[in-house]
Amino acid sequence: MKPEDTFTDEHDSYEDICGDSGSEDITIKEQIMLLIVALKDSLLQELGYVRARTGYSIKIIVKASIFFFIAFLFVLVAFILLGIGVLLALKSIMGVSGATILSVVIFLSLSFVMIWIGKIYINKLSFPELNNADLKTNDNDE
Repeated sequence: MKPEDTFTDEHDSYEDICGDSGSEDITIKEQIMLLIVALKDSLLQELGYVRARTGYSIKIIVKASIFFFIAFLFVLVAFILLGIGVLLALKSIMGVSGATILSVVIFLSLSFVMIWIGKIYINKLSFPELNNADLKTNDNDE
């Protein structure tokens, strides 16, 4: 529905309710009907706005996600190159197998540290409304 259509519908509805468009005296029933029509049109316009805003937001989020994913791939490549660099640097000191084992230990340790930090952030996530004792009692009754 186009905005022009809602205006036309509202105008037609007004004439349908009032009968003569020049009439000054309208009844309470007609006023209530006009209010209902105006509320309906307002609700439809708000719904259209929310749909447009949601569609726009989704497009922006998708575009941003693509760039974030590409950036993630570049970071992943950088870490792979760092691992190869560490492996090549340690190879001259302790041989290929020792350098490989040490590189794997270093990067697994860094991974576990990142997992530990991520877990700390996940533990901070809470929903107070779900921790309410009344909700827990109601859930147990069902």
